[in-house]
Amino acid sequence: MNGIRVLILALILSICQADTLPVLRGRVESDSNYLGNEYSVELEDRSRSGPRYDAPVAYDGSFEIRDVAAGQYNLRLLTLRGDTVAEQFLDVRQFVGQISIRLPSRPKARPGSATVSVRELQRPIPEKAFRAFVSAQHYVETGHNLDAVRQLERALHVYPDYSDARCNLGVEYVRLGRHKEALEQFEKAAASGPASAKVFANMAYSLCLLGRMRDAEQAARRAVEIDNSYGRAQYMLGSILAKSVVPHSLKKAPEAALHLRLGAADVPHAFLDIAQMYLAEGDQLSAAEEVRLYLRCGEKAYRADAERWLAQILKN
Repeated sequence: MNGIRVLILALILSICQADTLPVLRGRVESDSNYLGNEYSVELEDRSRSGPRYDAPVAYDGSFEIRDVAAGQYNLRLLTLRGDTVAEQFLDVRQFVGQISIRLPSRPKARPGSATVSVRELQRPIPEKAFRAFVSAQHYVETGHNLDAVRQLERALHVYPDYSDARCNLGVEYVRLGRHKEALEQFEKAAASGPASAKVFANMAYSLCLLGRMRDAEQAARRAVEIDNSYGRAQYMLGSILAKSVVPHSLKKAPEAALHLRLGAADVPHAFLDIAQMYLAEGDQLSAAEEVRLYLRCGEKAYRADAERWLAQILKN
């Protein structure tokens, strides 16, 4: 049990295992030769129960998404505010060549029109900051977290309002055990960028690590309010609510069980939390079934712990 409980951070960042493509490459096509770095792409499973991926669009319009599970997706081109400007269907199978998505032509302004979008009023992200951000992602993927921190700090030195960089820096601080500094970064990211479920879910987790459970619940509720399809936000709220009830039973914490169930596709550890709630009610059979659900899609590195727990449940 102790081995399972200490794995929360790693499991929050995990997705269900599946056949994957190492790298999915694509390009945003535009009537203009210059795209800047004002866009990102998102892959969302069409069933809305599978994994979701996102990646920044580089200055030349290229993007890369790593470890994409085979399946059918909606591919969206998003502004940095999260607005969808283009969308198309994508079927990911054994192999996919370079994909492309076209940026719609911007309509010409009507004579006399003084309306300007919020994004157009904001300062573009400087190239030096963006390159440091992309470099940090590479360091994270290769396990060089201190180098990632240095690159993210460099990006923020160039552009202090870079909310995505602040969010990622907060995650790296959490990994390094610098919890107060992590919370500070999440709070600044929330203040400097558009409303983000990811930022508030990370903030909730950071507050949990600091023992501020009431504040953590508020942050998690805000994350779900922003995007109720974001599984990690649902998991965080369910986990926090479950911890507020002793014993952690389904009957005493139905709202917690609901959010855990909604978050289980993105965070399989939710199945183990629900299993614990069944055990608190003395329902070993239902608890065992939840552990089996975890074993179907949970993190392979921690499957042995879950298998031992399942054997213990069945023995009792």
